[in-house]
Amino acid sequence: MKNNHRSAIEVGKVDPIPIVAVMTVVLSVSLLTSSYGNGQALSINVGIINYTGNQGHGLSPFENSLSIVWQDNTTGNNEIYLKKSTDGGVTFGNATKLSESPGSSESPQIESEGNSTFVVWQDNTTGNNEIYLKKSTDGGVTFVGRKKLTNNTGSSESPQIESEGNSTFVVWQDNTTGNNEIYLRKSANTGFTFGNKKMLSQSPGSSESPQIESEGNSTFVVWQDNTTGNNEIYLKKSTDGGVTFYEPKQPPKINTQYPGGPVVSDPNLKVEIVTRGINFPTHMAFLGNNDLLVLEKNNGTVKRIVDGRIQNASLLDVAVANGVERGMLGIDVKKTRDGPTFVFLYFTESLRDGDDVSSGKVPLGNRLYRYELVNNRLVNPKLLLDLPSTPGSAHNGGKVIVGPDGNVYLSIGDLDRSNAKNASSIITKAQNHVESQDADGRAGILRVTVDGQPVNGGILGKTGVLNKYFAYGIRNSFGMDFDPLTGKLWDTENGPEYGDEINLVESGFNSGWNKVQGIWEPNENSFGPIKSNFTDLFDFNGTGHYHPPVLSWYQPPPGLTAIKFLNSAKMGQQNANDLFVGDFHNGNIYHFKLNANRTGLELESVLGDKVASNLNETGNVTFARGFGGITDMQVGPDGYLYVLSLYKSADDCTTSHHSSKPCISYNNPLEGTVFRIRPKA
Repeated sequence: MKNNHRSAIEVGKVDPIPIVAVMTVVLSVSLLTSSYGNGQALSINVGIINYTGNQGHGLSPFENSLSIVWQDNTTGNNEIYLKKSTDGGVTFGNATKLSESPGSSESPQIESEGNSTFVVWQDNTTGNNEIYLKKSTDGGVTFVGRKKLTNNTGSSESPQIESEGNSTFVVWQDNTTGNNEIYLRKSANTGFTFGNKKMLSQSPGSSESPQIESEGNSTFVVWQDNTTGNNEIYLKKSTDGGVTFYEPKQPPKINTQYPGGPVVSDPNLKVEIVTRGINFPTHMAFLGNNDLLVLEKNNGTVKRIVDGRIQNASLLDVAVANGVERGMLGIDVKKTRDGPTFVFLYFTESLRDGDDVSSGKVPLGNRLYRYELVNNRLVNPKLLLDLPSTPGSAHNGGKVIVGPDGNVYLSIGDLDRSNAKNASSIITKAQNHVESQDADGRAGILRVTVDGQPVNGGILGKTGVLNKYFAYGIRNSFGMDFDPLTGKLWDTENGPEYGDEINLVESGFNSGWNKVQGIWEPNENSFGPIKSNFTDLFDFNGTGHYHPPVLSWYQPPPGLTAIKFLNSAKMGQQNANDLFVGDFHNGNIYHFKLNANRTGLELESVLGDKVASNLNETGNVTFARGFGGITDMQVGPDGYLYVLSLYKSADDCTTSHHSSKPCISYNNPLEGTVFRIRPKA
């Protein structure tokens, strides 16, 4: 709750009173919520605040904790003070002085989120007002470091603050341009660092008194502006966590890679938006009809979407490394007959979000956990797999799926983006090198029970992590699914500049990397000759078996991600149990029929060699296009195909990226969308 004046906004909750104008009113609200029978106002005279001069204040309640800030000029100039109650406003501790400057500190505002408490104010020590912030990480008991958020030639005033999860927003007005405009800065790491300032208003009049509110990934800012000759109220909205803002009446067009947005080749089907505004989504899993869990890669959060609405509170928020392809990566759900619902999560665990990028910290590991869903929270984590996460930040894989056998399958890549011969890579026997270290969990598909134990003693070996490999020789994979008719596992795999694959994955499957990718011998990042001799592949004493892909891509590779069998006739009997594959670079969904024994694909003559040599050759199997970067697909309980995607898709902007191609930064909060494909009728 904020100290609001003139314009105010609040989303998704009802505070006791939105406008705090008089201190006795604020404290009356505190008493009412503490159930005092006579409802009397607790005023300045009863000892909560007892200074010779005071004005300006803010209030922040959180469960039984209540913090009040105000400005006071007892020392001769205004300073900022805080008092805190831990019993719902019955009693308050001593005052804490937050500011101490030769200038005047005024207009304090306070916000709490969990154990984090933020206070902002304006101060004119520099000769004009600037905005300052202090943060507490122990619920307002102690505050550290004063952070200066503005450095303008004009006067920055009327700060407001909002916190939502790891995101912290500060808005204010500033007259540097000659009239007041509204500005915003955002922190994505709970106020430790802030991004560049963003001007939200740009008008010939004066824009003043901003207010801000966030719910999930939606952020709203309102203010007053006198351009018309008298003050009017204006609003801007963000659906990507405060990255971009727009007027709600003029939403931005869908920024897909196909004009007009996603389309389906079948005229009887249509694409519709379920929800939008998820921050860099990776995978999703259904809990029930219109009830969906979605992962946010860079935030380490699990969001719940019910009836198309992103719920305000995350089910889980863990610290993740998020450089390149690290982050919150994989999810699946298993309902038990008599116990809680299990939610399996795979993520790159760290001490703080993004500390591999901001501080060069080594992640704790790529880890698979089992959680229990209880009262809309994910609790009781059990570590099932502790896997490597270095040397590189790419090729962490990420697909998690519970198989028809009730076991949990996880894809992980080789953890190294570079294919150069002199690269400081870690090479193991799981990458088909005899003279190398033992397999350590990378470059394969791992299988464990719901308790993290090997299944039937293992396939490739009996010791270490080797007994958890179901398949190996995998450079990287973002997609797996089981054929609903045969129970066999299929996957998609990604090559360097060539050689994306679709594979039928049998027990002990060797995909061949890094001795073969697609059908070609690797030559660093380029393809070599077609490989015909496979005797140099490592077979773990005959337990591993190489099989070529059912389909390979030559150049350019599409960046295959999701793979899904449509175990439903709701989109037409002609599509039932067929295979659908999505890609990241083109935003396409490909549709394949399987052969009679369902061990391969029915491919027309142009693909009869099992190689897609160029984009034209996949034209007839392109089922839909224009989705941007597809990260996952699922069949919902309603039988329709759901598509999770980013609006932007390209390679990650790293030092190894080829500058002639477009790129995006994978650790940016890119907006994602859930689409649904269904019949028009």
